[in-house]
Amino acid sequence: MTGFVTSNVVCVPVKTLQGGKIGVTHALNRKRGNFLPQDIELLGDLSQQAAIALQGAQIMATTMVFGVTYLANRIWTFSEEQV
Repeated sequence: MTGFVTSNVVCVPVKTLQGGKIGVTHALNRKRGNFLPQDIELLGDLSQQAAIALQGAQIMATTMVFGVTYLANRIWTFSEEQV
């Protein structure tokens, strides 16, 4: 279809600080030879940073939903008290 050929691949889990797996990071086709242990270590470090960013975004989204819900309830309660 696309003509892309996979020569080699390395995958590492994206883990939360608590150890839960939330995804996978992979790299394809090292330019020269096979992936080395330091390549895998670097990919693991990048995956760890991605997990921290993803968890932060998830916490922020949850906080925003709770904040909006709280404000909506306060406005609704205030409106009812005025009637």
